[in-house]
Amino acid sequence: MRWVLVLAIAACGQSAAKPDANPDDLDGDGIANAADNCPNRVNADQHDEDGDGVGDLCDNCPAVANPNQADLTETEVPLQLSDGVGDACDLRPALSGDRLAAFYPFSDPSRDADWTAAGWTVAADTATADGTTAWTPRKGQALYFGLAVEARLSALAWLAGTGEVRVAVDGDGTQIGAMCAIQADRDGDGNDELVASEAGGATMSASLGAAVAGLPVEITSWRLIDDVNQTASLKCIVRLGDATHRLSIPTTDLDTAGTYAVAASDAHAVATSVIVYTSPGLPRK
Repeated sequence: MRWVLVLAIAACGQSAAKPDANPDDLDGDGIANAADNCPNRVNADQHDEDGDGVGDLCDNCPAVANPNQADLTETEVPLQLSDGVGDACDLRPALSGDRLAAFYPFSDPSRDADWTAAGWTVAADTATADGTTAWTPRKGQALYFGLAVEARLSALAWLAGTGEVRVAVDGDGTQIGAMCAIQADRDGDGNDELVASEAGGATMSASLGAAVAGLPVEITSWRLIDDVNQTASLKCIVRLGDATHRLSIPTTDLDTAGTYAVAASDAHAVATSVIVYTSPGLPRK
């Protein structure tokens, strides 16, 4: 809330100004405080992706329902403070310094241009890909040692046996960078696969134990750089229904600057949101 201070000079007939904010609508977005799901941030659309009563703009876990907004796990560790990423979605619950860097809920069609140029279509609160697509946000540059990009999909189906959905860090999701991918069944056992890879580097795969069709899917690519020991890794996390699958590979790229991307090929994918988290690391000595 911004206040304007004016000195009252009686001789000139001036009087002290009143606050420029409406006390019944502190953020001035046209929604009264009592009904505003984010009363201190302008959010006229009141979008609440996870339906927990806290608007996206002030929700510390915007895609995971957590009406209590708890952010306490760090404080259980000596010398750690709450970091603003809620306990319900914190990838590093015992360490401070994480940040919710970007959240794309696809609720605003005016941002359609961020996606359709690469084959994604934003409508009805989702971004939909059909066939072969790739998307790198215009402000997708990250300068952190830890970078996690999570894509939440309400639907995923393969259009061919080579179908794949990729979430990339330090790359474009097609030819460069490290990425986590869900691939259509290649060996005929009926199970789709999780694949972790770095262009020109290591690759590892594991069965997801099921086909993804008909199940909600979350796929996270998480890059971690240890700049003291000069090592780096990529962690892949896939939540498929009630099951969680993980893979980790070493990576060679130690550059803290990089883009991120979501891409698909031979797939029908409906993304409900993409979330970007960053975290600090140990500085080089």
